[in-house]
Amino acid sequence: MQLGPLRLSDLAVGVSAVNLFGAVAYDTQNENFSMDIKIGGSARFAEVVLAALDLHLSGATHVGVVYSPVPTLNLRLGMISRDGLSLTAGVGVNVEGFLIDYAFVSDNLGGTHRVSLTLDFSSLDIRALSNLFRRILP
Repeated sequence: MQLGPLRLSDLAVGVSAVNLFGAVAYDTQNENFSMDIKIGGSARFAEVVLAALDLHLSGATHVGVVYSPVPTLNLRLGMISRDGLSLTAGVGVNVEGFLIDYAFVSDNLGGTHRVSLTLDFSSLDIRALSNLFRRILP
């Protein structure tokens, strides 16, 4: 099904609850977190651009765009509106199931650099791995 230039498979909608239980209890101290509900949606354009929007019931808004010129590279720009305006920019590289992401987030104190490494085991060939272990182990 088509909605103008978009196919229905290019659209996504979601809802999530954040800090559902509201607190964490330690031996001598409690940490309270405010619960929030997020409603979000995304649309993919021309197979290389993904636009996303998250609305929080607490009043925050997240907007972002991801450009993927090749399947292994993601370039990101975004904006966070919560107690002021923060701009974000980042890059992600996916090489054989190793995802390395870098992001810069501006804030009132200057900026924050964030780096993450994700290992994606979904493309791992279990049969080849078991054959390898059979040759190594006695």
